[in-house]
This record gives sequence, structure tokens and C-alpha cells, in this order.
Amino acid sequence: MPHLYDARSRHILKNIASAMREGAHLAVVEAVAGLDDTADRAISLMDMDMLVLCEGKQRTVQEFRSLMSEVGIELVGVARAGLQSVIEGKRIS
Repeated sequence: MPHLYDARSRHILKNIASAMREGAHLAVVEAVAGLDDTADRAISLMDMDMLVLCEGKQRTVQEFRSLMSEVGIELVGVARAGLQSVIEGKRIS
């Protein structure tokens, strides 16, 4: 279900995508939900903080993929780095 934070994130990603040349890459460092049961406990707490403090949320890989594809960015990889992950996107035409 889309929320206000999705529109804000979509707007930011759309601006980034419009500034990228075709084939350019983007790296987003964020805690990604659903990758690891142990880390998900801590990420669930981060999700609550995001909801309360800034009306945001921690997203799953599929949610990042969907949001990025809406603005012309293909999610090409996710690499875990502790509780954070690096989500790699590539500008598509």
C-alpha cells in the first residue's frame, strides 16, 4: 500500500534518475528488511523509529526494486554490510 513516504522517496529517486546518464550506477546505503532473521530483529526496531520520527519505514528488496523501477532505475544488487546494506541501481532508458 503506497504511503506518503513512498511519494517522497519516489520524488527523490526521480530527481536522481533524471540527473543520471544511461548506464550510470547509484548506491543507496540503508537497512533492508527481510534479508536475515537475526538482523531483522534490530531492523524492526529501526523501522519503528523511522515510523515515529519521520513517517518512514525500512523497505524490503522487493520494495526497493519496485520503487526504483518506477523512476527508471533497475536494482542490480544488494550487499549486506552489518545491519546496513548497499543497494545498487543502474539507470535504464
